[in-house]
Amino acid sequence: MHTGSSGIAHPERAGKAARQRADKAWRLGVQYAKRGQHHEAVCQFGIACKEAPAESLYWINLSSSQQKLALHEPARQSARQAFDLDRGNIMVCRMLAEMLRAQNQPEESLQVLGQLDAATARDVEWHRLQGQALHKLRRAEEAILSFLNAISAPDCTAKQRVLIMMEMGLVLLSQQLYTEAATCFRTVLDIDSRSLGAALYAAHCSAWACDWPDQELDLQRLSACIGLLRDDPAQERLMLSGINPFCLITLTDDPALLRWAAELAIRFEPVPIAPADQRPALAKPAGKIRIGLLSADFHHHATSMLLVETLESIRKDQFELILYSTGPDDQSPLRKRILNCADRFHEISARSD
Repeated sequence: MHTGSSGIAHPERAGKAARQRADKAWRLGVQYAKRGQHHEAVCQFGIACKEAPAESLYWINLSSSQQKLALHEPARQSARQAFDLDRGNIMVCRMLAEMLRAQNQPEESLQVLGQLDAATARDVEWHRLQGQALHKLRRAEEAILSFLNAISAPDCTAKQRVLIMMEMGLVLLSQQLYTEAATCFRTVLDIDSRSLGAALYAAHCSAWACDWPDQELDLQRLSACIGLLRDDPAQERLMLSGINPFCLITLTDDPALLRWAAELAIRFEPVPIAPADQRPALAKPAGKIRIGLLSADFHHHATSMLLVETLESIRKDQFELILYSTGPDDQSPLRKRILNCADRFHEISARSD
């Protein structure tokens, strides 16, 4: 703190000096961030935040660089600080909500979106994030309304419209509204004829709806997309974004095509998959052998239909069965049978990563 000749401190001068140090550190941080040197950027942005903790912009930049370094929890804390300082900043609101959504915290993400200042106009991405959080919370009707609001937003681009229609189609699919879901996916194809995901899900939904005339057309469009993908490898990453090749199993029995789709999906898996290290044989356990199963299908689903009698036949005197569920609780008799087989059952769908 600066002092005058009398030795008395001058808070105004000290505050100005701190702001100057903060600004200098922030500008250095911006330069480092532009060069991709995020460790150095985090250091400088941290200095700026320490010198001027009430400046939202510094916390935003700190959060962004922390996120680039996969420092997810510090990034979330910095984004929260920025948003608490400026509840009218929709960019910070969306940043924090997206972090929470990515960490599988949809309830918290929804709360943040609701904390945005009422006077601030909601944009297309705000509505989209709201729809994603509501979908994760299995509040389908509200999610669809949010997606419709996103599509209707004046700033909605054609690219955003494609993504939102895909997401809305998946919400409808989760509610077994196959005809409506197929319509969403076909709309995506009308906008972008190269969208393999839309072509795949449209054909999948029309089959579930037993809409055979439309499915014939859907299969033709799917075939065209696959042909484009095979002929132009440069389109692979673009067209495979968010694709589940498992749906193809119900549409074709061509082994070459199924293998091609599986290999392609693995190639672009966001998390690299590598063979596990070979492990030595385990010693014979003194007590029961523990069996752990993780599934999203412990409800009225084909997987459970095929599995339930196997689980019921497990000898309780030799095995301990532990089940982990990431799927919905549909209160069905089949789910109850599955639960009755387990010595321990853990519902983990709402837990963060």
